[in-house]
Amino acid sequence: MVREFLLFFQNYGFCRLEDGRNNGTDRYILDPFRFDELRELLQYEPDTTSGSTLVRAIRQNPVMLATDRRRTQTYHTERPGQPAFRRDVIRQSQSTCLLTGERLPFVLEAAHIIPVEYKGADTVGNGLCLREDIHTLFDKRHIRLDAAGNVFYSDLLKQSTSYAELPPLVTLPDYVSEEAINWRWQYY
Repeated sequence: MVREFLLFFQNYGFCRLEDGRNNGTDRYILDPFRFDELRELLQYEPDTTSGSTLVRAIRQNPVMLATDRRRTQTYHTERPGQPAFRRDVIRQSQSTCLLTGERLPFVLEAAHIIPVEYKGADTVGNGLCLREDIHTLFDKRHIRLDAAGNVFYSDLLKQSTSYAELPPLVTLPDYVSEEAINWRWQYY
C-alpha cells in the first residue's frame, strides 16, 4: 500500500523514483520544493474510509488540482529554418490566407506542402500561407489542392456550416512549387 501511495505521489511530481533494479532497494526521493504542498495534502482528513472514495477526495483536493495543471507538458521539435520559412511564405503571399483571404497576422501560418516528416524543405516554394484552422485541416487531409488550383474538401468538412464558404478553386501563387503540389496530391 505504501508503494502505491508513493507511485501516486510520483505521478503528481511530488517525488521521483531512484531505481534499485527491482531487488527491493528502490528509493523514492521527495522533491524539497514541494514540501509545503505535501504538508498541506498530508493534513487533509477526508470523511471517508472507502479506498475509491478516498482517492477521489484526494484528487479533488486543491493541492492536487493545482498540481495537475502544472504538470501538463508539451513537446515540439525545433527547426532552425522555421522562423525564416514562416516569414518568407507570409511575405510572398502578401500576408493573406490562400483560402479565406484572412489578413490578421497573428492567425496566419506557413503550411508545408510536402510535410517536414517527408523531408519537406523550409523553402518558400514548399509553403502556403493559411489561417491557423485551415492549416490544421490541410495537415489532417480535410483540404486538398491540385496543381490547377482545384480545392477538394473531405465529406466531414463539407457537412460543416463554419467552412461552407470556402472556395472550390484558388489561384496558386507563382512562388508555389508545382512539383510540391503534385507530390502532396500523389503521396499525401
